[in-house]
Amino acid sequence: MHSTDPTAQTLTPTQGNPTPRRLGSPFVAMAPGYRALVVAGLWGYLALVGMLAYGTGESSTAWIFLGLTVNIALLTLPFLLEGRELGWTHPVTLHIVLLFLSAHLVRTPLYIRGMSYHLALPDWTREELARLVAYQLLLGALALGAYYLGFFSRLSLPLPRLRFVTPRGVRWKAPLAIAGALVVFGLYVQSQGGLSSHLLSWAEVGRVNAIRGEGHWLKISRLGGLAALLWLAFDHRALRRPLFLAAGSACMAINFLGSGSRSSAIFLLVVGTLIWTIQRRRVVPIRALLVIALCLLLLGSLGRLRRSLFSGEVNWSLLVPGTPTRSPSIFAELHHRYGALDSVYPVLARVPSEEKLLLGRSYLTVLALPIPRALWPEKPGTVGKLAGDLFFGVQAGIPPGAIGEAYWNFHLPGVLLLFLGFGIFHRFMASFLLRYQHQPGAVAIYALTVFWGQPSITAIAEWIYSIASVLALLWLGGALRRLRSGPNLRVPARLVDRRPAQVRH
Repeated sequence: MHSTDPTAQTLTPTQGNPTPRRLGSPFVAMAPGYRALVVAGLWGYLALVGMLAYGTGESSTAWIFLGLTVNIALLTLPFLLEGRELGWTHPVTLHIVLLFLSAHLVRTPLYIRGMSYHLALPDWTREELARLVAYQLLLGALALGAYYLGFFSRLSLPLPRLRFVTPRGVRWKAPLAIAGALVVFGLYVQSQGGLSSHLLSWAEVGRVNAIRGEGHWLKISRLGGLAALLWLAFDHRALRRPLFLAAGSACMAINFLGSGSRSSAIFLLVVGTLIWTIQRRRVVPIRALLVIALCLLLLGSLGRLRRSLFSGEVNWSLLVPGTPTRSPSIFAELHHRYGALDSVYPVLARVPSEEKLLLGRSYLTVLALPIPRALWPEKPGTVGKLAGDLFFGVQAGIPPGAIGEAYWNFHLPGVLLLFLGFGIFHRFMASFLLRYQHQPGAVAIYALTVFWGQPSITAIAEWIYSIASVLALLWLGGALRRLRSGPNLRVPARLVDRRPAQVRH
């Protein structure tokens, strides 16, 4: 018999997870010294960018540096406010980290050098482009402020009433699901003429066009990665099992080989680390650094392999770090991708003066996601596809990001309202984790949710697919019995833990 009260259910010692009395906050509170280190790191990054930009002698970057300063100030704000001791796995902390990595660190070359040209804005001068980058940074600061307002407001959402139970046979159910996903991927690749033919098609017609109409098969194959995350959540000895390590590696491989997305490969590694951290209530710095190093190696190696396809062959040797290559440096690649090829800038420059507002049309495309393109060939494309076609004249997806998409739909009010709602949603997820913190399935749902760090339509679509798939796997695996909402389950006020961090050196 299992209790119907979610808060009364705990994990048994046979599952290898400590009982609640031995655990601290699921947010793994951050000690003052570490908070100071985070603040120093962010401001140190700003100082380094400023010195390097000054060394170039380019005066137009002053606008960019001013906008970046405002953003860094807002990123550090939650760590400075008294009584706001955010933990390592807290939604606000994770949002700040993901935002810094995905919106600022990747644009470091742009912040230092500025932008001499843009493919979609050929007539714009360097000074005008610098002010456009500064405007994008200003919108980012406003979006972050709206996010804080939404999270720390008293606005709340009702929590679902879930009945989790302890499943049986996780050690054979999870491998069976992963094996099924591998079989589906193998059949798909075979239908494309083999793995090499499938990969080379990315260079011939583009990755988006190469898998057009076949995305449903790739989504089925990606179920293996989600099953691997649930295996990790329910089995505390998973990392010690060679079968799990082999299965997890295979899932990372098919995630990349299916669509060519490097982030889809490393996301399993990052989310798995987050699940491990929440369940054990501690941060192991050495392990975290190893995960970061492995992610960087994967990004570099997979990027070299992907670029080699344009030579007409698959050069597998480029997966080995240190292999000589004529590919451009990562610095030059980032400068091009997040500068001259970034579609957020033509959106900000040409909407609504030259291009009409979408008025929510891009967000409505999420309703068509369950329908395979094979059944609906004229299914509306995403905002990235629209931006690629309209601004760059290419049949490829070049998404403008969450800010660019919100701006294109509803201008400035769209940016503010979107991130206000995003903050409210993250407050809801913090409450969700507090209530179901002892349930492995709920921890996996939380980790998958906060990983998708921006409310763009692409991230929303991926999140819907991931959560729906996880709920289905939990139900089929016998770990979830009931799903309904209850008016008595509201967002609690205490979302920040004040106990000292548990950090193992």
